[in-house]
Amino acid sequence: VARCNAIYAMRRAFSSALSRDGASALTSGRMYNWRVRAVYSALDKAGKADGPLCAEDLYSLGHLDQYHYGGTDACDEAAALLGLDSGSTVLDIGSGIGGTSRYLAATTGCRVVGVELQPDLCEAAAALTARIPGLSDRVLFVQGDAADPNLTLPTPAGGFDHTVSHLVNLHLPDRGAVLAAAHESLCEGGTFVIEDFVLVARPTEAEARTLLDLVKAPSVTSIDGYVSELEGCGFVDIQATELSVPWTVWCRARSDEYSLTEAEAVALHGREVFETRQHFYVQVANLFAGGRIGGVRLSGRKPGGHERSLHRGRRAQALKARTAPVRILESGASFGGGDAAAAAVSTAAATAAATAATAVSGGAFGVAATQASSAQLLRRPVRQPPLPYSSLPTPGLHDSLQYHFFLGGGLFLALRVFHTASLQSTTAWLHEPGLGTVELVNTYTPLAADRAAPGLFLEGEEITIADGGDGSVAIDLRPTSASAIAALRRAQVGDGASTGRPELRLRANEGHAFGWIPAGADGSSDGPVIHRPQMTARVASWRGEEVSGYGYSKRYYAIYPRHNGWRFIHGVSGPHLSGVVDSGAGSGAAPVAPSPDSPTPPSIVWTADATFGDHKYNYFKLLAPEGHGSGQLRESAQADTYQQQDAAYGVIGGERVTASLREIATWHTILGGGGGGAMEMKYENRLCAFTLQVGDRPPTTGLAYNERCFGCLW
Repeated sequence: VARCNAIYAMRRAFSSALSRDGASALTSGRMYNWRVRAVYSALDKAGKADGPLCAEDLYSLGHLDQYHYGGTDACDEAAALLGLDSGSTVLDIGSGIGGTSRYLAATTGCRVVGVELQPDLCEAAAALTARIPGLSDRVLFVQGDAADPNLTLPTPAGGFDHTVSHLVNLHLPDRGAVLAAAHESLCEGGTFVIEDFVLVARPTEAEARTLLDLVKAPSVTSIDGYVSELEGCGFVDIQATELSVPWTVWCRARSDEYSLTEAEAVALHGREVFETRQHFYVQVANLFAGGRIGGVRLSGRKPGGHERSLHRGRRAQALKARTAPVRILESGASFGGGDAAAAAVSTAAATAAATAATAVSGGAFGVAATQASSAQLLRRPVRQPPLPYSSLPTPGLHDSLQYHFFLGGGLFLALRVFHTASLQSTTAWLHEPGLGTVELVNTYTPLAADRAAPGLFLEGEEITIADGGDGSVAIDLRPTSASAIAALRRAQVGDGASTGRPELRLRANEGHAFGWIPAGADGSSDGPVIHRPQMTARVASWRGEEVSGYGYSKRYYAIYPRHNGWRFIHGVSGPHLSGVVDSGAGSGAAPVAPSPDSPTPPSIVWTADATFGDHKYNYFKLLAPEGHGSGQLRESAQADTYQQQDAAYGVIGGERVTASLREIATWHTILGGGGGGAMEMKYENRLCAFTLQVGDRPPTTGLAYNERCFGCLW
């Protein structure tokens, strides 16, 4: 509530400031009048200062013709969503220099009326369109305020079939008035497509000023706020698709490419125009890179009978992949096609509507919106959503699945699938005294997810995970690296029938599962963290024998802040293990893991000390031997919980509890690390000897997994 109030207060401040000194910028042409000169300069250079033009002459100029992100591809997507054809009538709100209107009419045969507030843009739009034979009878431009009830538009009988608006409403002090006018202009059942800025998180003060002073954007709200405003105007069947990631890539590409054209741009448009454009492009790229400003495509309808056409368009658009480059600049720089990274992001955005899975909410598990609640024991078996839980390329989307196991024969095994909007990392490693530490898998190739499977199913060349929702887990590892293959063969792991490589097969039962809503999440759109600290597992063949032990799994999926850091410990201990734990790597003595076959179950501890953005997140959980049957937890209050380098501390039942670590083996990597503001996180794993001390009681010992991560997600 506080965040929403702050956002709306900021929006009111934007509107107030714009009413003082910003609204005149929209009508005086200070924002975009350089583009009118620039488009004529570009045509003059091409030898087309006068005479007839074809539509391609203009939209080949990229952002000089198409005043929005995605260029003509965004127009194609709007046309597909709306199902435009030669019988369609379209109102283009904020038509600028006419690029969208011309392109839609030229490619679909529809008739378009563009309404534009700035006289110089509207005049240029009409003049350029008149030079394209056969187009001016299907495209008409009207200068004026779309929200003005006295504005006269050549409205078809009954209203327009569709409205489009690309990057317009953010500039309007009273966005609601324009949305209401759009609703009024539509026929019964008429549909719309809007692309616009949105707030992903509360912007910094500097970002807020950039939005107001440079972008002239007083109307930027959350997606939920936008949808509510549309609903308040009478629209229904509203669908929102996040465009933040593809727009971030697009804006950075535009900024980088334009900076490389300095000599040509200065010669063609002059130093002032070049520096104005360069500054604007850099600042907007920085806004998106910060992760608090994003983009959205909204579609919906006025109540009536055209919804079937809209639904067909949504399905068709969801299945469409970008196959050709789209022009960004008049210089020829393009987005998509040959740029594999940009094309991958574009494809993810285009397929999001078809593949996005609704996050399993806390309510679906019966989880209270706090990890300190007594209602943490989840119903069994736990059926998880697919990974990733959403295919929308949303900044802050974080979906993580991890497992580790303490097994007989000194074998320790850990693996993790780590998914964000920008990457998917899969890693696996093991430690055994005879082999040392061995990296099995470390790849950024996404795993294939079977979303129709009963539970969680992921598969790649080196790994298969079947977490089937029936309480059982199957993990097969078949690494491709020579060192990993050699290590598994030394451990007498048999080859897979189809690969000819050693295939390590682990089978597990989940035991009790616990869950709570993570720090900073709201408990409705985000899923609970799913902890399974009591897993029991077996590997059928390791050095010729079956080995078994205890393990742990965690799954968390939600929208997280960009910068994060955490320390995590999961340990198992028992009095029967005292004095027999390996003293460290190179000692030659095998660490002893608690056995599921022991008559006395171990004490199980898991604890974290974490910060997600501005949210502090501590817990210390103890599943004592007597709690294994019921799942009854003992835990420390958050205020009494913290960690140091090799220990975690809590207070349970008035007694001080200490979990102490001594490193046996370590494995670490950098997740991401591509630079340029991309995700980069140091990810360190340790296998440790573990001592649990509860009050003045005799300590128990065993093994622990220690994870330390610091950096940024996204």
